[in-house]
Formats: sequence, C-alpha cells, structure tokens
Amino acid sequence: MAVNAKHIAEAKKQFLTDVKGWDTDAVESKIEMELKELQTKADEIMYSQNTGAGEELVPQEVTIDTVVDVIDRKTTFISELAPGRQDTAMLSARTDVPIVGQRGRFKQNSEWTTGDYIEAEPSRKMATDRVTIPQVSFEYSVGVSEYLDTYSVSDILNLINNKIAAEAAYDVEDMVLNADNNPAATGNINSDDQAASAGLADGTLDNKFAFGSSIRLSALNGVSGTDFVDIAGTLDIQDIYNALGNFRYDVTPDELVMVMDRATYYKAFASLPEYKDLSVNGVISTVSEGTLFNFQGIPTYISGNLRTTNAAGKIDTLAPANNTQGGIHILKKNVMQHGFGKELETELTRFSIRKGWVFEAVMHFGQQDINKRAGETDPSIVSLINIDL
Repeated sequence: MAVNAKHIAEAKKQFLTDVKGWDTDAVESKIEMELKELQTKADEIMYSQNTGAGEELVPQEVTIDTVVDVIDRKTTFISELAPGRQDTAMLSARTDVPIVGQRGRFKQNSEWTTGDYIEAEPSRKMATDRVTIPQVSFEYSVGVSEYLDTYSVSDILNLINNKIAAEAAYDVEDMVLNADNNPAATGNINSDDQAASAGLADGTLDNKFAFGSSIRLSALNGVSGTDFVDIAGTLDIQDIYNALGNFRYDVTPDELVMVMDRATYYKAFASLPEYKDLSVNGVISTVSEGTLFNFQGIPTYISGNLRTTNAAGKIDTLAPANNTQGGIHILKKNVMQHGFGKELETELTRFSIRKGWVFEAVMHFGQQDINKRAGETDPSIVSLINIDL
C-alpha cells in the first residue's frame, strides 16, 4: 500500500474531528509511520499484488488450471541410504548409535596334548564404537493472504503443503551430502573463500551449517589418495576403478551407491568411451529412455544438491567463477546414520476471515557418519574431485 497525501489528509481529518487541540504535525507523522510499517509487513507474506510471491497466481485476463512448478523438489538418492536410517523415533536430543567394526578372523586350533585342562583365553575381540546423533530443529513458514487464497488459479494451500513436504526431503538430502559447521573465515566446504556466515544463503542458520558431518566433508577431511582422489584432469575409467579399490576387500556392489552433480555426469562420466555405447545401445538405453546406468552394479544418481566446485572439491561463494570442476562420490549405504526426533509436522493457522493463513512446518533431524570408526582403516566414502568438465 503506497503512502500518499490522500491517506494522510483523510486520517488527519478524522483525528481532528474526534480530538480537538492535537498537534497536527505529530498526528501526520504518526500516521505516515504506521502506514509505512503496514507496507513493510505486507511484503513478508504472499498476497495478490506481491510480485514474485503470489501476484502471478491471480489471473487478470486468462484462467488456467495448472501452475508451472519451476523447481521440482524430488529426490531418490536419499532412499538408497535407508540402511543408515534409524527407524525408531529419536526421543533424546542426542542419541548414541553403537557400532561393531572388524570382526576378526578364525585361526587354527592346536591339539590338546597336556594332561591338565586349562581354560584358554579368548583369542579375539570385536572392535566397538559409538557415534552421537544430535537433533536439530528446522522450520519453514509461509503466509498467504485471504485474497490470494480465494482467487488463485490453483488450490494454493494444498500446493504449498505439498511443496513443504517435498522441500523437507530435498533439504535432508542436502544436509547428508553437504553439511559443514566450520565457522572459520575460510575452509568451509560450502563457502571456501569466505566465512559461512557471509557465504551461505541463511548464514549460520542455513541447513548446511547444522552439522559437522556429511558425505563430502568426511571424504575431504580424510587422506588424499585414499578418502579423496584428486583427478586434476580428464576423468578416465581407471580413476573410478582406483577409487573402488580403496574400499574394504569384502564390500560388494550392492552395498555401495554413487552420486554426482549433473554437469559431471553428462560432461565427464557419461562420456567415458566404455559407457558411450552402453548408454545408446544398452539393455535400457539412456539416450532413448533417460535411465541412468549402473557402474559395475553400483546404482548411479544425479543430485540437484551437488554443484561443481573449485579444485579442492569445495565451493567458493566470494568468487563463484572458480567452481568449474566436477566430483563423484562413492559411499557405503549405511555410512550416514540419520533419523528424526520429530517427523515433519505442518500446521495451518487462520488469523481471521479477512486476513489469511499461515503455514508452519517443523521437523527435528540429526545425522552423523560412521566413516573409519570402530577400528576400520578402510574408508566407507571415497570422493573423486577436481575433474575437468
């Protein structure tokens, strides 16, 4: 609502009619201030004239039945990590998850040759450990005016509710892949060249700043050549074989999953000579069906939560032009232990019949990787970084 002379004049006239002897300058100043405050608050919600946040959903000349969803928040990669999900509700703010590591191997048993029976000492111990999963609260809220709800071309309330649920799944995947709560001036994997408080969209409240554990962070904090492989050039199929050789000897393809950003897939991975023919002429043709093929029996995914990076596998936010390199992440499906203290809950509140609605959504989620825990020295995550695209 624009503040103009007519609003001020009408309000001043009403005040002067009701109350004689008031300071008219003070009255005028007060009215103008209140109108500006109303205007500011109006921009915080979705309403019919808020361009980019509601206005486009109220038609002026044509009526349509559908709304084009620019960002389709679907995710399938996170479903592959089900072996690491804690199915029971995490009722504590910090939940310990026990881990059993290397089991040890059988050895030969010598023949009993003495006359006295002496009970043998146990020959093996199983390595154990624990990780703690902290629960963090996440919120999402949207205000919708009554006018927009009435005249929107779509069932706006149902649309928003569905979008919130999809966004929750998408953001959980984002945290599992990318979380890093390093507050330093440089070095955060999501803001390498400036502090995350300045580089991330929501600063230190950004979901990626919630945890000090994620797939990318665990790999990049590891040993070069073992936990992450610096390709520093064109991807070759042998590079992927070398990365797979870093996993424990008894890991099978069905225990692993591979994920990468879209640019890496189409500009490097799918261009490997060994897979070009497969993508065109394979049993399920990628060219005709769009189906992503497996690599050596390992499911392959593209994630919208992964981006091209700088040469160190991190993201520059101050100089984004540096983010030109691709990356591939191979991991055991159970490496990221995660779960919900509170599943996503949404609540729709109506302020009044003439004002509108507010959607509020809350979930409590936690995660912690178990990479190289309980005596394990072989990695459960291996990343290939610095791939030329």
